[in-house]
Amino acid sequence: MQGHKLCLRNLGALIKEERKKRGLTQDELGRASGSSQATVQRLEIGFGGTRIEILLEICAVLDVSLSGLLDQAVGAGRKHQQVSDSLSMGAVSPFEKKWLQNILGEIEKNPWKKIANKKQNS
Repeated sequence: MQGHKLCLRNLGALIKEERKKRGLTQDELGRASGSSQATVQRLEIGFGGTRIEILLEICAVLDVSLSGLLDQAVGAGRKHQQVSDSLSMGAVSPFEKKWLQNILGEIEKNPWKKIANKKQNS
């Protein structure tokens, strides 16, 4: 399987695993995160393109960090720099590269960190 598809499928599988651990349906997670069952389903299947705000909300509801899920999805123990290096080596399609770069960029911005941390700590 191609690297980019594997990364997105891994992220989706991790979100699905966390959702099931908490006994939530896709519909319940969708409503709790301000999205929809269809959005959660697409994310769990491995389709990219989900807005960063929705990903952060889903992570907040699941009480997990997006950066931690991304690290796991890309490979155990990889850091954001390693993810960026993989992106620059062409391991992902242009669409998914842009999507992942946007996510990594947003994670580095303080407002998103504060929102995610605040929700996870409440």
